[in-house]
Amino acid sequence: MTSNFWVPTAIGGALSLIFLAVSLRARRKQRLLRDLPTSKASNVFIGLVEIKGTAESAAPLTSFLARQSCVQYAYRVEEHWSRTVTTTTTDSKGNSHTTTRHESGWTTVASGDESTAFYLQDETGYVLVRPDGADLRPDTLFDATVDRDDPLYYGKGPAMAVSNSDHRRRFVETGVLLHAPLYIVGQARERTDLVAPEIAASKGAELFLISTKPEERVTSGFAATSWVCWSLGLLCAVGGGLLGLHQIAAPPPRLISGGLAATGL
Repeated sequence: MTSNFWVPTAIGGALSLIFLAVSLRARRKQRLLRDLPTSKASNVFIGLVEIKGTAESAAPLTSFLARQSCVQYAYRVEEHWSRTVTTTTTDSKGNSHTTTRHESGWTTVASGDESTAFYLQDETGYVLVRPDGADLRPDTLFDATVDRDDPLYYGKGPAMAVSNSDHRRRFVETGVLLHAPLYIVGQARERTDLVAPEIAASKGAELFLISTKPEERVTSGFAATSWVCWSLGLLCAVGGGLLGLHQIAAPPPRLISGGLAATGL
């Protein structure tokens, strides 16, 4: 076996192992959520808990773009650009070749986020949640694409433009609204200011998730991720092996001498 076989096979195997690891992790989270019982706010125990309720706060935030009351938001402003690139190259014979291509894309020109501790409330009471470090699955609060004639263009975006700007900007904001139904899985611990539990990031916790989507959507998402990554891993493993076999089965290149193949002529 030559390196022609082992290189693509090793690359395919490495990619396969990465996808397999991601698949197993997603499957483990899906099973964890399926087996974890739902706790009531008045009966939260110390340890990993699952709880459902609404986001409540006496001092909510105001989101930057949508201007809605919330407990967490994140926004970004992107500017579209396009340009024509002309490249001239010279080959070994001194002949010049000119190629032209069109490039375009979006560049983030502004962004920000903010969050605050809030209470998760259900019919039995409430429990404090500190969202820093959580895997957030928020709602989309704002999504608009405008040109520079729109007041939003400069009203919520910077005065400076990117190079080759088309003077078109996209404003996107996500967040957790006040009173929004939430599904939370995280580590409960004792508060430092009074005898009561709180849910916060913990180094040893298997998961810290705050989602505006219901439990069924979250678990099905983990299951789908697991199957997709497993399939990609299988394709990488098989594809790497087949490419390696193709490399060693291909005939060696023929040596050229004086314009003729080196066959003794």
